[in-house]
Amino acid sequence: MSKRIISLIMALIMLLSLCPLQVLATGSEGLQGDGTETSPYEISTADELVFAAERMNANDETYTGKHYILMEDIDLEDVDSFPVIASFTGDFDGNSKTIKNMKIVDESGYTVEGNSTPLGKAGYGVAFVHKNSGSIHDVTFEKASVSTNADGSANGYSGAAVVAVENLNGSVIERVSVKDSIVNAPKMTKVAGIV
Repeated sequence: MSKRIISLIMALIMLLSLCPLQVLATGSEGLQGDGTETSPYEISTADELVFAAERMNANDETYTGKHYILMEDIDLEDVDSFPVIASFTGDFDGNSKTIKNMKIVDESGYTVEGNSTPLGKAGYGVAFVHKNSGSIHDVTFEKASVSTNADGSANGYSGAAVVAVENLNGSVIERVSVKDSIVNAPKMTKVAGIV
């Protein structure tokens, strides 16, 4: 009888070893799709949206300058502070879905010092995307809360918004709405709901 059990266990192990790794992998291993216009990266969960933001912020070439599409409404209620996407250069298709309860909490206390500020710090800002050079479209942000205690009162360029701080030349933000949201940035030079 024990030989039979061992044989069954061995057969089960062999069957499992034949399963593709993607079937056994969790969503944190990557996103469905290949990031192209015809096969965009699919985002269906809060974890996948945070994963994409973190990979873009790490300048991971696999995820930078790519096409993304929301497959479901995303609720970020359990994310303490969404990681601001520093620079977005791809296409973010909201697919008429909603991103709910996005919280961005910036407690850096950073002081923006105008033209004498070191490169990369003069344009300080907090939002879903800091600098948009791509396309963000067909998405609703609902019940977002963006707050920062950074100080831009010394005439340095600074801003806080729900969607993007800067929308650079040639970039697109269209069919985007913001509902029931708060931006709290009392010392920033510019504050907005969308851009």
